[in-house]
Amino acid sequence: MTDASAAPPAPAAPGAPVGFDAPEAVAARETIKTRIGDKEFGAKLIAQDAAARAEWDALHKAGYPAPQRITSTEDVNNQAAARNEEGWNNFLGWVRQRCPLSEEQVAEIRGGVIREDLHNWAREQKDRVIKDRGFYKKLMEGDRATTRDWELLKLMLSLRPVKVA
Repeated sequence: MTDASAAPPAPAAPGAPVGFDAPEAVAARETIKTRIGDKEFGAKLIAQDAAARAEWDALHKAGYPAPQRITSTEDVNNQAAARNEEGWNNFLGWVRQRCPLSEEQVAEIRGGVIREDLHNWAREQKDRVIKDRGFYKKLMEGDRATTRDWELLKLMLSLRPVKVA
């Protein structure tokens, strides 16, 4: 059985270098925060004390590691894939705030396709609700359920329909 009290590590900040969340880096950043408030240490830095300057530089080097250097096409592709994945995750998070999605729906959205029968249903629903003055009034008033239904219809119609074999 796993320990429920152990919290999972916080995700790295977007674009942060690999070692940014390492315990040593976190500790170095905490020490920097402490040193900022230390007047005696600050006076040594201003006076160009070599030991204080070396400590300050070492803390920054440990607390803020340099990003990974791009040395190949594979590195560029990995970074592009990571940005693409982050974009999808942000978009799907936005959609999930507006309407619930099943894993099948998420896979369809990520693939850019939707079953043809569902696409046809969404087109029929859109045609129906556009003619419905009550629906339009609720949509303009910001009714949550109506807005959710409209957002879902727009999302479904933005995907390419495919026939299921």
